[in-house]
Amino acid sequence: MLDEKKVLVTGAAGFIGSYVVHALVKESFTVIVVENLSNSKIILKQNGGSFGAYSD
Repeated sequence: MLDEKKVLVTGAAGFIGSYVVHALVKESFTVIVVENLSNSKIILKQNGGSFGAYSD
């Protein structure tokens, strides 16, 4: 049985996505983010999160 709660959020640096991620973290989810930053930017990193980068 899976005990760990994981979720993938796309567009997480946007207005709505950032609130969704925050709410999921508060509920003890492991959040994986996919973001291209086309309409936003990373301003603040909280709660010991980490950002990785992928490029071709």
